[in-house]
Amino acid sequence: MSDISSTPSTPAAETSGCSCCAPAPASGLQIGRPQDAGSIVVTDYEVEGMTCAGCASGVITHLKKVAGVTDVRVSLTPGKTSTVTVASRSQLSLDDVRGAVTKAGYSLHRS
Repeated sequence: MSDISSTPSTPAAETSGCSCCAPAPASGLQIGRPQDAGSIVVTDYEVEGMTCAGCASGVITHLKKVAGVTDVRVSLTPGKTSTVTVASRSQLSLDDVRGAVTKAGYSLHRS
């Protein structure tokens, strides 16, 4: 998996309202379904507030610190909810995922 799969980012954080500078409040629930890919569990999460590749990079960095995570991929949709795909050795705790996303300054989308 590659680290970031994104649409073109906005030119500057100051003009885009980028959440890198003003993180969204943390709340929300996992939406997505774990899929077993052999010995790897792949789960999609919807994350609110990311607007650029820098935002995605922060989420990737924090999620890769969660025990068991083997890879993270972001499908960035600026101005909307983005999809974050996490591959792990076993099913992750939603609290661990939420904590990592919150530390990056974003929130899981409420379903």
